[in-house]
Amino acid sequence: MLKKLVNEAFFTLRITTTGPLLVKSGHASISGPDMTPVLTWRNGRQEAFLPGSSLKGVFRSHIEKIVCGLKPRVVCYPFEGNDEKQADLAQRQRDYLDSCGGYFNQYAHRDDERRKRLEERTDLVYAASCPTCRLFGSTGFIGRVAIGDAYLASKEIKEQRDGVGIDRLTGGASHGAKFELEVVSTGVVFETDIHLRNFELWQLGMLLVILQDMEDELIHIGIWCRLRWMICGASGAGSRTPTSITITLTEPGSARPATAPSPLSKHPEMTRSPVRCAFAAIHQAGLMTMVSPVQR
Repeated sequence: MLKKLVNEAFFTLRITTTGPLLVKSGHASISGPDMTPVLTWRNGRQEAFLPGSSLKGVFRSHIEKIVCGLKPRVVCYPFEGNDEKQADLAQRQRDYLDSCGGYFNQYAHRDDERRKRLEERTDLVYAASCPTCRLFGSTGFIGRVAIGDAYLASKEIKEQRDGVGIDRLTGGASHGAKFELEVVSTGVVFETDIHLRNFELWQLGMLLVILQDMEDELIHIGIWCRLRWMICGASGAGSRTPTSITITLTEPGSARPATAPSPLSKHPEMTRSPVRCAFAAIHQAGLMTMVSPVQR
C-alpha cells in the first residue's frame, strides 16, 4: 500500500507545555533526582525532548477512546498475551477487537507461504486492520502517519519537585517514601514534524481531532502535563487555524507530484472550518468502517 506515492500531507507542530512535564528516562540515576526527563545529544549538549514514539502512542490512545465512545469493538486492543493476568479482561473483550498485530503474527507463523503472502499483499493486511492500526500501524503494518521527535524550540527550563508517598491508613506522608523529580517547566516549546502518506480523508480528520483536543488541553503526556499546540507556517509564525498543512497529490503512474503543494484551506473539503470538517470526516469514517467491523 505504500509502494507508490499517491498523496501526502505534512506540517510542523509546535507544542507548548502548560504545566510541569516529565517523560521519564529509563536510566537509573546514581545521584540527584530519582526521576529525570529523557535526554538526547543535540547542538553540542544534552537536552530534553519528546520522543516521537511517545507522542504517537498518546495520540493513538486518545483516538482509541474516541472511537470506542462512538461504537465498541471497532478498534483493536494493541497488546497481546497475558490475558489471564488482566483484571479487566471481560470489559476489554466487550470494547475491543483482538490485537491486529497478534492476529497477523499468528497467521504468519503457521507456515512460510502465509508469511510471504502477508509481505507481498499489504493491501490485504490494510483491509483486515482496524481503523487505528490503518493510521498508526501495528506489528504487521507500518501505518500511514510518521511523527518525528519533538526538539526544543525555546530555552530549556527545568525545575526540581519533591514527591511523597501517602500512607493508605493514616492519609498522611508515608515514612521513607519521599522522592525527587526533575521536570521541564511550564511554557517550554517543542517542535516536531508530522507526515501522512497515502491517506484517506477520515485519517486526516482523526489527526485534526487530536489537534483540536490538544488546543482544548484535553490530552496529557508524561507526568501532569497538558499540551497546547500551534501549527507553524513556512515563515515560522504560529497560527491557531491549521491552514498551513500542505497536501500533495500524485497522479497515478507519476513518480512526482502533479502540482505544487497546496494549502489545506484551498482543499475543496476544507473550505469550512477545518475542525468541523475533521469531525465530519471521522463521522464519515464511522459510517464506512465502523458499521461493518473487521471480519477475521
